[in-house]
Amino acid sequence: GEKAAALEKQLNIPVLRHASKKPAGTPEELEAHFNCPANKLIMVGDRYLTDIVYGNLLGMLTIRPAPFTEEGETTVVKSVRAAEDFFIARWRGKGIRAPDHPLVPSTFQSFQRTP
Repeated sequence: GEKAAALEKQLNIPVLRHASKKPAGTPEELEAHFNCPANKLIMVGDRYLTDIVYGNLLGMLTIRPAPFTEEGETTVVKSVRAAEDFFIARWRGKGIRAPDHPLVPSTFQSFQRTP
């Protein structure tokens, strides 16, 4: 509610609000809401197993920032986040990386692959 409105105003971008816990919504609902194809949208979310997986499944560019705060998070959320971080580190160690996306210039994608 209020945080999403403040973000929209400050960044001058639309923010999709959900009455239900994410991930929610079909690609068609997102495309209708933003009036563009899902592969032109950017999903920004602090959870790999919800925000990032959902965005990738729909063909969005996904960005996973560090959480703003852990204040108020349950033990379950902290445990899931720790498991996500463990597996991401393990996969990165094996050379597995995020998929390329047409919204990101190839020069930047090459830069991101450099250890």
